[in-house]
Amino acid sequence: MTRLVILWSRPYHLTAGEAAAWAREEIGRMLTRDAVRRAELTPLRGASDRHPAECRWMLELHLEPGIDGRQFVEAPGCTEWLNELRSLGLHPFVMIADGETIDPADV
Repeated sequence: MTRLVILWSRPYHLTAGEAAAWAREEIGRMLTRDAVRRAELTPLRGASDRHPAECRWMLELHLEPGIDGRQFVEAPGCTEWLNELRSLGLHPFVMIADGETIDPADV
């Protein structure tokens, strides 16, 4: 299963609650597509004053098996939303997360 991770900055013209509501509404449009199995929206904050966080929101999309992540990002719904984030100055980053789970007991 492909996982897409989208990070973006906080929209400072909105309160935290308004930003979350806006993001959920926008993400809901993508979830109506058959390609998305699950979405996780996570507000982020810096873990240390010495290491500030530039991104304030993270969306992780778990795509249905067989769905190509690059094609999903280039499809109209995702592209339009990413363009909107850019036009608002929210600096979105989109990545495909290919990984494995490492259990400490197995190391």
